[in-house]
Amino acid sequence: MKCLKCKIKERYISPNNNETGYCNECNKIKCREWYKKNKEYYKNKVIERLKENNYSYEKNEKQKRIRYIKRRTRLLYPLKGHHCEFCGAKATEHHHNTHPIKIDKFNFVCHKCHMKKDLELNNPSRK
Repeated sequence: MKCLKCKIKERYISPNNNETGYCNECNKIKCREWYKKNKEYYKNKVIERLKENNYSYEKNEKQKRIRYIKRRTRLLYPLKGHHCEFCGAKATEHHHNTHPIKIDKFNFVCHKCHMKKDLELNNPSRK
C-alpha cells in the first residue's frame, strides 16, 4: 500500500511487523514534528518514570559498567565515515554483539538493522 501523505512510496513496516500509514521518510518527518510539539511532555514522562523507581535502573553495578563500555566505544570508534555492516546504509549506531558486552566487539549499523538485531536477540522466535 502507498503512503498516506506522499502517495508515492510504500508504507513503512517496522522491525516487529507493524505497518504504519506512512513511508519511512514521511514517518520520520511526522515523528520529528510530534517531538518538537511535545518535547517537554516527553522529557517529563521520562523523568517521571525514572523517579518512580528511584533511578534504580541506573544505580546497579551492571548498568554502570554497560554505560561505561558504551561511552568508551563511542569515544574510541566514532561513526563518521562508516556504513551499516548488514545493509550498507550510513551507520548511525554501534551494536554490541557479545555477552557481556566489550568495548571493541560491535557492528556499525543503521537504526533499522539495529532494531532488527535487538528483536532477534530478545526474541529468537521472530527471526
